[in-house]
Amino acid sequence: MLKWEVDYNILAMANKEKTENQREEPRFYMLKAIEAMKKSVDELNKDAPSPKVGAVLVFPDGTYETAQG
Repeated sequence: MLKWEVDYNILAMANKEKTENQREEPRFYMLKAIEAMKKSVDELNKDAPSPKVGAVLVFPDGTYETAQG
């Protein structure tokens, strides 16, 4: 497995280990950010590097939104 591939077994375990305020373990959100990063597309400007970016915004109630750049 490549270092950025998502291990869905870890996601399943993290889903079972919710804390008091219904937030997931940090690793769960990191893996979600990696999934979002994989969906990002290259910019049209080929003269500059185009890094893949994924972000996760976690709300106090444990819900989250993802974005990619």
